[in-house]
Amino acid sequence: MDFDKKRILALIGLIIVTCGVSYLIYSVFFKTSAPPEEQVVAEGEAPGRLGRSGPGEHVPGQGPTPLPEQFTAPIVLPTASTPSQGSPLEKVVAVTTVVTGPSAGVTLAGDGSSVQYYNSTEGLFYKIGLDGKAVPLSDQLFPQADNIAWAPNKGKASMEFPDGSKIIYDFDKQKQYTIPSHWTELAFSPDSQRIVGKTASPDPAARFLFTASTDGTGAVPVEPLGENGDKVIVDWSPNNQVLAFSRTGEALSGGADRQSVLLIGKNHENFRGMSIEGLGFEPSWSPTGDRVLYSAHSGASNLEPTLWVDGGNDDTVGAAKNYLGVNTWASKCTFQSNDEVLCAVPDPDKLTPGIGFAPQLATDTNDTIYKINIKTGLQVVIGKPEGNRTLSQMVVSKDGSYLYMKDAQTDEVIKMQLK
Repeated sequence: MDFDKKRILALIGLIIVTCGVSYLIYSVFFKTSAPPEEQVVAEGEAPGRLGRSGPGEHVPGQGPTPLPEQFTAPIVLPTASTPSQGSPLEKVVAVTTVVTGPSAGVTLAGDGSSVQYYNSTEGLFYKIGLDGKAVPLSDQLFPQADNIAWAPNKGKASMEFPDGSKIIYDFDKQKQYTIPSHWTELAFSPDSQRIVGKTASPDPAARFLFTASTDGTGAVPVEPLGENGDKVIVDWSPNNQVLAFSRTGEALSGGADRQSVLLIGKNHENFRGMSIEGLGFEPSWSPTGDRVLYSAHSGASNLEPTLWVDGGNDDTVGAAKNYLGVNTWASKCTFQSNDEVLCAVPDPDKLTPGIGFAPQLATDTNDTIYKINIKTGLQVVIGKPEGNRTLSQMVVSKDGSYLYMKDAQTDEVIKMQLK
């Protein structure tokens, strides 16, 4: 009898705990409210030194543009779910298959018109020109290369291999440089001569954001990471001012899904923080580095990704903040110019509540290509690439004539003519 009572009490306790946790999750992530004023309420800095600055204050008539409808309703594309007859959203655009797959590390070549990529089956890097012919960038094999990152001049690339080894290969010089295996998340400087990355170590005191030459020499620590390494996104800005973004800013009022993201300066500058309306911050620099395109998700958007832009330096952070009115990830966009981006926007019925937490599950999105002016917010629907595409790794030719895209479902690289 006592044993049965204990089992009943344990079951009741489990039900109470489950209800409490469920309500907490609902309150934090799904319960919406009107947007609060930009106000810092607490020093939410985690251990480590990456937390020197705070978000800019909102000045009436200036600064961040208020969210539409107070951002209290789920954000959806206007008329996208039920397009009218003849709507631009119904326009299907022809595409040409450039690479039949499998491909990785798709990028625009240094000439501004060709496309470069890694063939994971052959272990070779190729360049394909407008004539459609594939030419190896090197005779050297790179079996099972992963995490490929290209330098801005497209003549160098960093990569790692299953055994944990890492290299930087200079395709212009046909020369390989071995990089310490504990250097992670490498990105190149604007002049392609240096790299920035994070050092991995069991000891938090030995974890740093650092810079080094592309041959692996001359490493210089920039900022200690401590326990905050997983909150830092390495991304050297095109204007050579910022090395990384850090989600270690002061806590913001208005809910657990609002965060302050700091800009980590190359020379220890004390930049203001960006106020991000959501979690899952994913940034992309404009070509000149004066603005940041980013995506985030929150309870107010049903935890679906929303697209934003903000300033990329101390003079424009906050003042240039704008919601761009589409549900997509920054990784599905590419800059056509400093003021315009091309984005692959999923059909609304292909995004489910909560998908912002698991973008890897968005494997069937039937994307439509939008051109968005990030200064004015003006949207132009280019059309839907034929074939029900789920797109990634988008790059546009220098003259704006072609858009290259990787189809995540087939691994093909396709090309769309823009003009």
